[in-house]
Amino acid sequence: MEKIEKSKYSVVNFGDIISTVHNGANIDDSSIYVEKKQGIPYILVKSITKEGINFENLKYIKKSLETDKDVIKNTVDEKNIVMTRAGNSGIAANIPPDLIGGVASGFLINIKIKNDIDPYYIVSFLNSKFGQMQLERISSGSILQSIRSSDLKKIKIILPPKEIQNTIGEKLKGAVYAAAAARTKIEEADNDITKLI
Repeated sequence: MEKIEKSKYSVVNFGDIISTVHNGANIDDSSIYVEKKQGIPYILVKSITKEGINFENLKYIKKSLETDKDVIKNTVDEKNIVMTRAGNSGIAANIPPDLIGGVASGFLINIKIKNDIDPYYIVSFLNSKFGQMQLERISSGSILQSIRSSDLKKIKIILPPKEIQNTIGEKLKGAVYAAAAARTKIEEADNDITKLI
């Protein structure tokens, strides 16, 4: 914490740069799950890693749920950050382009960052040793560690000028977009194989 305060750049509370923060959608009915091509991606806590969102663990929910208030509130786009709030709590991830319109599930914290802040920089900071040290400190519960949104807002973030945020954020953004491009190519190859039959 002391090292963060000594930064030559501004240090702000995370709450100061968040537009909205709330827990994800609690949909606990197995009958809502459908095949990938028939549904909306539902982002589970086990899908979140420091390397990004693991698509192998995604579930898909019925498209008819698009009008559900909790689903609408937790539909994500590129300005959102999702963070695990239970289990291996405090891991943050950006939303890749092929997951825009997906829904954050109940064991995630759904965070929308203010427009003038680079969300990729914020995820880089939160997953760094400086972010993780603070997130571990606010995790509570002896068996299942969890993070409350109110405590999350108190996390100290080093906030350099926009150009520096972008330089750091572009590195992570490049990795997120490269992974999305790889998924697209793999799916195209799979579709080509299917056409052979």
